[in-house]
Amino acid sequence: MMKKVSFLFLLFSCITVNAHAQTTGYSVGVFASTVTDANTATPVVAPITYPIALVTCGLAKTTVTGVPINPTTARFDDPADATKDCSINVTNQIKALPAAIGYKSAAQTLEGTVASIWSNLSNPFDKKPIPVTGLRIQ
Repeated sequence: MMKKVSFLFLLFSCITVNAHAQTTGYSVGVFASTVTDANTATPVVAPITYPIALVTCGLAKTTVTGVPINPTTARFDDPADATKDCSINVTNQIKALPAAIGYKSAAQTLEGTVASIWSNLSNPFDKKPIPVTGLRIQ
């Protein structure tokens, strides 16, 4: 009986790794606050593609509290281990957005030139201007 359990575990592990190994990257889109389904909407600006080499997986899960302002990271469930997260640095993508409140993001998994449908929308976030520093009135 123990050999069957071990074999099934090994088979499951191989399937999980192979499915993740085919992913070549992720596309991240940013949507207006009024959007409720990314698959029926147009992103505010062109989505950015992040090659798999720029994605870090196996990270501890995090939660979001409040509404992030000028976020720098997109996180999602690690396809190889749903108890972990993957992370993408989206700093430049967010900086390129016009200032607005309530943006939402969605992502697509890429396998070569084929993209999945958009994921569920993320929590809302704001893009605000960076305040000046060193202000002096003379």
